[in-house]
Amino acid sequence: MDKQQLREETRRVAGLGMAELFPDTVIDAAVQETIYDWASTEVWPTLEAEFDELVPADENYLDLPSTVRKVQEVRTEGTGLDGPRVLTRRSPEAFEQAYPGARSAPSEYVLRDGKLWLFPTPSRPTVVHVRHTIAIPKLVADTDEPDWLDEEFHEGLVYGAASLLLVQEAEGSDRKELFETLYQSYIQRARERYLWSDDLGMFQVGSRASVDRGHKTIWGLG
Repeated sequence: MDKQQLREETRRVAGLGMAELFPDTVIDAAVQETIYDWASTEVWPTLEAEFDELVPADENYLDLPSTVRKVQEVRTEGTGLDGPRVLTRRSPEAFEQAYPGARSAPSEYVLRDGKLWLFPTPSRPTVVHVRHTIAIPKLVADTDEPDWLDEEFHEGLVYGAASLLLVQEAEGSDRKELFETLYQSYIQRARERYLWSDDLGMFQVGSRASVDRGHKTIWGLG
């Protein structure tokens, strides 16, 4: 579903036909909040990416693309004593104290000011491999879709958004609970689709199995 379809379906499912009380901007905000919430429950493979960059000798940083949300792993490619190796993330203060002007094969990195800094500074050209999650694309145009998620799970976004919109309905608690349960069931189905490990024979479940989102306030509702 695209943004317009998600909006219309959420309005229908939640029974919010009065556009004066629930304008499109409020429905859209609930859908977008649900997309962010879903994306945060796991490290979804469809939201992972990686890139390689050649860092010249005596240069100790590379610019991170704007699409990088969270760096998961940094490693250098090479042979012998110069690699390959997985780099350790450290604080800027630790780097400045430990490696003032040092030149060698990098073993650590720091994230600062939109850059990835290498320490020690590479003494020769070095290929740096970065694995990361991507920033969650925001739905702007009515034709935009959350294409990182298979369409069979889009109905789950509708239930999640409907649950958020019913937070302030005094008589909507039963429906809210139902929609939240359905939303969580779609997330679990997505785990089975994306995160099942044939090697381990088990689910690689991440940060949380269920989400209490009742405390959130959608912009425009107060």
